[in-house]
Amino acid sequence: MAACSHGQEGESPEAEILAFMRNPESYRPLGIACQSVDMIETHGARVFLAGDKAFKIKRPVRYAFFDFSTRAKRKAVIERELAVNRSAAPMIYERILPITEAGGRYQFEGGGEPVEWVLKMARFNHADELDRVAERDALDGPLAEGLGRMVATLHNSAIPSLNPPPSADLQGVADALAAGILEETAVLWGDDACRFADTVRRCGTANAALLDKRRAHGLIRRCHGDLHLKNIVLIDGEPVAFDAIEFDEALATIDIGYDLAFLMMDLWVRGMRSCANRVFNGYLKTANPEWADGLFRLLPFFLSLRAAVRARVGAARANLLDGDEKTEAVADARRYLSFASSFLEPPPSRLIAIGGLSGTGKTVLAEALAPNIGPAPGAVHLRSDVLRKRLWDVDEFSSLPADAYTPEASARTYRALYRESRRVIAEGHGAVVDAVAARADERDAIEAVACNASVSFSGIWLQAPLDRRVERVTHRAGSVKQDASDADAQIAERQESYRTGRIAWHCIDTGGTFEETLQAARAVLHIEGGDECDEEVRKGC
Repeated sequence: MAACSHGQEGESPEAEILAFMRNPESYRPLGIACQSVDMIETHGARVFLAGDKAFKIKRPVRYAFFDFSTRAKRKAVIERELAVNRSAAPMIYERILPITEAGGRYQFEGGGEPVEWVLKMARFNHADELDRVAERDALDGPLAEGLGRMVATLHNSAIPSLNPPPSADLQGVADALAAGILEETAVLWGDDACRFADTVRRCGTANAALLDKRRAHGLIRRCHGDLHLKNIVLIDGEPVAFDAIEFDEALATIDIGYDLAFLMMDLWVRGMRSCANRVFNGYLKTANPEWADGLFRLLPFFLSLRAAVRARVGAARANLLDGDEKTEAVADARRYLSFASSFLEPPPSRLIAIGGLSGTGKTVLAEALAPNIGPAPGAVHLRSDVLRKRLWDVDEFSSLPADAYTPEASARTYRALYRESRRVIAEGHGAVVDAVAARADERDAIEAVACNASVSFSGIWLQAPLDRRVERVTHRAGSVKQDASDADAQIAERQESYRTGRIAWHCIDTGGTFEETLQAARAVLHIEGGDECDEEVRKGC
């Protein structure tokens, strides 16, 4: 994949344009005063950092996967980059500027002929890119959930493809990946590569009908296409996706679940399983419920393909290196292949129910347990408070009127809870149900969902002294509502009179520390908690 030669007929000398872009004086007509200009170079572009702005030009190169070898092609792709990123990141992507030349003098938007095209962007702090945020352990649970909501919002505005390109056929992608990885067996270990290639091909064939069904339902859309942590940045504390694939529409026209899978795979491989699960559940809370049709069944396949692509790219890179760099690249490629294989061998579906009166800590325990329940990226968290808000067509942080809590309204909420649980485990995924479930018939109905599907079930009942429950519901209400529950101190006190009947679920007292509660729940569920998982829980992921 060698780059093409430079200096084609009609093209301006690259060196002169680079000298212009690196000169601080060039930016003064744009109102930018700076002492120096830093340059960041990639295989396809150069970005010049001047003051509070960034200016990108495409390099005059041609690879197997894109061609920027002529000025017209570079103009077209820089315009496309602005178009595909503007809706998601209008605060970053500003406009296209021509570099003009007259009498041997270069300038932005001058009177001469355009010799190059520049994308003008707002500059942001690289420390706020999500990969760096993750590296300093600052990616917590609320931010991870916000990431999932952001992706769902992007997919909601994405345009369905009426005639998806061949690359949208993930069965074909699986076959091509298998063939490509087998070419690198010397790097990736022959036996592992052969086993993976065979498994991913079979998985692609087995899922072909389900992929076609999602295609027919308009779930092949023009997505970001390269949605990993390094392509997301915090702007005013909110996650913003940037640098979407612009050079090949086919590569970005994919199943929306496959687009989401890249971000979750990136977190999972980094050992940030709780964050991956919070992204997943944040997405599901915001997404159209119809988007989940087939998604749970396909997730192992989607995650595996994303990891396998990274393994394939890493193997190709390793072949170009020597010494310690090669050793490190080989290990990285093997690690991704190992994850790609493990995703295709998921643990069985499982249904966990966590009940208890308001303020006993059901939700925080459910969030901590979910990453270790069922296939990656962990269980779907089905919370009655959130489902109730959805049934009333309000966001989860809005308070509902008393009419929403009548016996009839609550029965409707629990029916939705059973229905959603049934759908998730029917597709082989894991679910954690989080609801008061104060009545025996409610608990029996939840358990029956698992029994009827021949899926493993465990029920946990949390209990705590009234003063602790009141303290917790009062604390989470706060000055700004940030929790789906509408329970307050008065409701917590009223629940003391509930007649729960005989409780057959495992009872855990949550009057102590959360770590004690979590360890007790893990013991009940036979889940081993690792150091990484415990650390994520401590930092709120």
